[in-house]
Amino acid sequence: MRFSNPAAGSKPAAFGWPVVPCAWPVFLAGLFLVFVMILSGAVPAYLGLATRKREYLRAGPEPVTLERMRELHIYHARTALSGDDLDTAVTLDVRAQLLDTFAEVVSANRDITLQRYRHRARAVLCLLLSLLFALLATILIIVTVKFGLIEALP
Repeated sequence: MRFSNPAAGSKPAAFGWPVVPCAWPVFLAGLFLVFVMILSGAVPAYLGLATRKREYLRAGPEPVTLERMRELHIYHARTALSGDDLDTAVTLDVRAQLLDTFAEVVSANRDITLQRYRHRARAVLCLLLSLLFALLATILIIVTVKFGLIEALP
């Protein structure tokens, strides 16, 4: 790539005020390419954050739930309940406890999942922006060469 001043013919111009019109497109294209490199580096960083191992909460170990169900069965059996009434009382108590546990776990896990989705969205945004800046740099270079601000070497 050779800088030239269209007013001086085909003779190369010295770096000074006559070169300023062609220096801006080169500077902007270089700046766009720096943005492309930075944003391209951010894509794997955000994908790494999105795919790292998370500590999801679980609803509780099954043996603990079964033990709690046995304790409730013994408790309700002492209150003179029997048969279907005993099963219904135990089932209602266990269901209420499990729903409370699930409500706590789901809200915590939802926050972790939303964080992962945000990291993925940022990675896609960085990828699209880097493609946009690369396209802008390419267009700027092509237009600059096309209008003769910079002469392309054969």
